[in-house]
Amino acid sequence: MPENFAVSSQEDPKSPDQENDENEYDTVSRFLKNGCGCMLGPKGQQCFTQLSEKEVLESRANCLQLSKDELDLVVLAHLHCHLRKRNTESRKRKRNVCCFFISGQQVCRATYLFLHGIGKDRYNSLSAHYSSHGLTTRTHGNKGRLPKNACSYEAVHHVSTFTENYAEQHALVLPGRVPGFKRTDVRLLPSNMSKASVWRSYRTALKDKADIKPVGYSKFVDLWNQLTPHVLIMRPMSDLCFTCQHNNTQIIRSANLPQNTKTALVKSNNRTGLLQIITERC
Repeated sequence: MPENFAVSSQEDPKSPDQENDENEYDTVSRFLKNGCGCMLGPKGQQCFTQLSEKEVLESRANCLQLSKDELDLVVLAHLHCHLRKRNTESRKRKRNVCCFFISGQQVCRATYLFLHGIGKDRYNSLSAHYSSHGLTTRTHGNKGRLPKNACSYEAVHHVSTFTENYAEQHALVLPGRVPGFKRTDVRLLPSNMSKASVWRSYRTALKDKADIKPVGYSKFVDLWNQLTPHVLIMRPMSDLCFTCQHNNTQIIRSANLPQNTKTALVKSNNRTGLLQIITERC
């Protein structure tokens, strides 16, 4: 009985959503306890005293559910309405001044940023973007740019062509569906090969071509999987001996030969294979 009671009294593990809710509640409680340090509230108090704990939680939950672009537009719309960007008569304003409001009540910047779940750096970035581009969505500077390590079209095309030609010379094409493989157009390379050995052959073939730089092994494997997924390495359990591979290749190549020739070829191949198997077993 004590052991059963000990097992049943264990608490169930918390889900990630429950942990996030508890962390969010602790964050709000810590902010309300420490305060924002301003004096914009009634009678010189801090501005967050005008808000209840429920209002703070709801505001943060609503903002955290928005996407990055949607939340940016919320902050940009607030800047568009409350940002003072006019210059004074005597001198030019060096930085813009903005008033922050939540439900019609003025709050400080720290409280506003906390209620919207954003940091100071992100707000400064949005403010600079609004000053330069107005009420428009932000676009990352690297959007549309290719990374420095991107492969050229010639290099990608050469990898695809080399893999196809290599499979044409070394792969085994079996009629029908091969057990263990979902595709019906697979080309199986012998199991003594690997993608690393094929990549070494590819790199050796490009030694004499200075205009094309060979890609690395990881990139070669990625392009292989993307462009030629039908070329596969044969698994050891489905691998055939050299005689069986040779016989299958001859049978496939004799598809257009007369029926008598194909029958004689099959009998000859079966006789040779059986003799070899009997010899090895004896």
